[in-house]
Amino acid sequence: MITPGYSEERGLGPTDTDCTGNYLFANEMLRGGISASGWPRRVTPEELEISAGPDGLRVIWLRTLKFENGDEGGPLALVRAVDDRAEVYGIGSLRAPPKGTRITPVRLGSDNLVVVEAKQCPDPDDCRQRGHFYLARRGRLFESAQVDLERTAVLPSLSERGLYARYTLRTDVTYRPNGIQLLEQIQVRIIKYEEQNRDSDRELRKVEFQRFLRVERDTLFSSNDPLWERVVGQD
Repeated sequence: MITPGYSEERGLGPTDTDCTGNYLFANEMLRGGISASGWPRRVTPEELEISAGPDGLRVIWLRTLKFENGDEGGPLALVRAVDDRAEVYGIGSLRAPPKGTRITPVRLGSDNLVVVEAKQCPDPDDCRQRGHFYLARRGRLFESAQVDLERTAVLPSLSERGLYARYTLRTDVTYRPNGIQLLEQIQVRIIKYEEQNRDSDRELRKVEFQRFLRVERDTLFSSNDPLWERVVGQD
């Protein structure tokens, strides 16, 4: 159903389209991805990731393409089996690290949502776990919002000259019928300094703020700016 032109004998081709008429692989999200086994190619169970959700919802991610930075990518679909029928609510594309990425189907009232949590840590002092929220609209999965779920950064302190402050963010997510409630908490701490006469290795402050992502047509509209942008670099 997801790709009507598919046949088990032939497999998938690089320019195959899905049931909405969009390309499965030849799109901007998956640009630069390589099929290690060439084209056309069969679908193997090792490439297929399936996540379960409420009311029988399932998210299917076909990790067909490989990228230079280690990411994997391919079609993403929100589906459900009901009695003797198969239903497809939305199709899109996803590129993400294969390890540590979590995909979950969620219900927001009458809306269907796919939540993708992916982590990137180029450096221990620069780590970020983000939540990507995809709304199902007109047979497509649209990325409607991005939220930092966990994040760390180390910057020179403004209030404590010569010392560095570590900012640590944690976000609690609660799903409501009309949207997503976010409770953002940031801890600011002066990191340890080797000289014993410096007053380091201590907490400066904690900041907590609540905002709401409300469904508006094809997007999730935030009631306020993210706490990270308003706090980091101020201490």
